[in-house]
Amino acid sequence: MKKAVRSWKFWVFIGFMAIAGIAGGTVTGSVEDANLWILAAFICFFLVFGGTAYQKGTGALDARSERIKKELDDAVSLRDDAQRLLDDYRAKRAQAESYAIAMIEHAKIEAGRRAEAAKRDLEAAMERRAQMALQRIAQAEADALREVRTAATTLAIQATARLIAQNMTPDRAEAMVQESIRQVQQKLH
Repeated sequence: MKKAVRSWKFWVFIGFMAIAGIAGGTVTGSVEDANLWILAAFICFFLVFGGTAYQKGTGALDARSERIKKELDDAVSLRDDAQRLLDDYRAKRAQAESYAIAMIEHAKIEAGRRAEAAKRDLEAAMERRAQMALQRIAQAEADALREVRTAATTLAIQATARLIAQNMTPDRAEAMVQESIRQVQQKLH
């Protein structure tokens, strides 16, 4: 407003309005002449301030259009950045999916290997246990056979001792002892 008050156009307009008001009301007595003077003042107002108002209005519209254009450019730039980020994330996602698939395949292969190794270990352990069981059975058979032989030997000795005791007379026993001594002497010499 201060700038408008300093302008010569403002003072010309004020003067013209004052003249129009005085002339319209006092010089002519008719209402049509007053309206004519008001119309003239209005036209003068637009002539004086119309250019300035037009410049300010177009300047404001130009500034607004520049601001809108800048915002549109920024929006396009942001959209391009977002598209690049989306493409990057899609690429990273695809890479992560392929990595995950590779890890799953590797895990399947590794699980197969471990299952095969566990199967081999189990078979080996079963075979070792079977061998140990066979060895225990063989040992038990040997022990049983030894016990049977020992029992048979014991029974044979007991039966022989009974037979000898039943059939052996003191004279015969003395003859056998003498014969044994003679045989030992012959073998020693």
